[in-house]
Amino acid sequence: MRLRSIFRQLVFWGIPLVFTLVLVVLGFVYWLVATPTGTRWAMNTAALQFEGQSRGVKGSLWSGLEFEGLSLLLPDDMRVEVDGAKLEVDWPQLWQSRELRIKELSARRVAVWMDGEPKPDDPDA
Repeated sequence: MRLRSIFRQLVFWGIPLVFTLVLVVLGFVYWLVATPTGTRWAMNTAALQFEGQSRGVKGSLWSGLEFEGLSLLLPDDMRVEVDGAKLEVDWPQLWQSRELRIKELSARRVAVWMDGEPKPDDPDA
């Protein structure tokens, strides 16, 4: 009789709790990937983790992402700066044939400084 009561409580409280948690996680992932606000938050949070910043984030990962600038300070004094980047992915192709096809991946400028090299005075150097 006691085992039956425990099972009933588990079914009554456990299944809805797990279902609710799964819905919350899926909603959060959708917000990150499909909305401009979520994608902007994810980009800013990721940049802050690397002592950097992101500027002018537009769009979303789902519909196409553009940003004016991204700067990151990586381990071993490596520094990366990207200006005018654009990313567009063919998501239906991923679901249909399990191939990730990137329609567009471009940047106006990508600069990488390794081992703490000083920033050049001339931006075209």
